[in-house]
Amino acid sequence: MHKNLLISLILAGSLATPALAGTPVAPVGAVYAMTNDTDANAVLVFDRYADGHLAYSNSYRTGGQGGLAVGPVDNDPGDPADPLGSENSLILDQDKSWL
Repeated sequence: MHKNLLISLILAGSLATPALAGTPVAPVGAVYAMTNDTDANAVLVFDRYADGHLAYSNSYRTGGQGGLAVGPVDNDPGDPADPLGSENSLILDQDKSWL
């Protein structure tokens, strides 16, 4: 559910890209995100513009499956699972050749 909300917010924000406003502007970078889909995980690519707007560009299936974090982080059953457990799981190399 959180994944769908995040993707919806990103896509909604991308509707105001300069290209749609009539000013063709080249992206200045990219933003990468993983879907964490339990059926078929994918990496989503968004073009990033100088004013901060994002526009969906493409998706690439990873060949793997995402996972759902369940259970406590430590031995305390009252603690929720760590939502940042996959932080830094997508890293672009210095040459910007490999993700």
